[in-house]
Amino acid sequence: MKLQIRVGPSLFTVAVGMALSAVSRGAEPPATFALRVIANPVDHKPVIKRASAALANKVVEGDQIVAEWLPFWPGGPAEKELRGNKEVVLREKPHTFEVLVICGKDDISQDDTTYKEHYEDVQGYHNVVIQLTEKGMDAVGRLTTANLPDPRTGFHRRVAMIVNGRVYSAPQVVAAVFAQIAISTRSSEEGEHLKDLLRGSAKK
Repeated sequence: MKLQIRVGPSLFTVAVGMALSAVSRGAEPPATFALRVIANPVDHKPVIKRASAALANKVVEGDQIVAEWLPFWPGGPAEKELRGNKEVVLREKPHTFEVLVICGKDDISQDDTTYKEHYEDVQGYHNVVIQLTEKGMDAVGRLTTANLPDPRTGFHRRVAMIVNGRVYSAPQVVAAVFAQIAISTRSSEEGEHLKDLLRGSAKK
């Protein structure tokens, strides 16, 4: 299968890659990675109400964390695209905004990834491709299938691409994903840097 997600106005597709890891001496530790659904007023009204009254970053129901406020990656695609977007839930903090993301059993973490590579596609996008483990592929398949566009209204849900606890990008889900995911960056240099961060090969 192939992955299809929308980043801004453009749609791109990537095929399945190979497994590889790279760690360099004297490098930064690998950045953490996660993928979660971004809260929206169509699907998550009770959670949003609870989160709006919460002072802490984590939103708890009983003994479970159901959502979390996360900051944007400074200057990243999500920060620029989502400010003022009424289809996501934001709160203002000093010098930044935070976006509300949902915590669920099908969230993807770095434990579900095996390989990160940067490449430029035919449309000129610089993408960091993240290959998933078998468990990760099963989880992302369930997550994206449960968050497909509404066929009646055309409403698109978004997922948060989270690097080191900050929301880097927020693509729309346009089709179910069963293979790998990709983060679209603005330049070759940014793509290489993000790839190195995720691999743990970025120099200190």
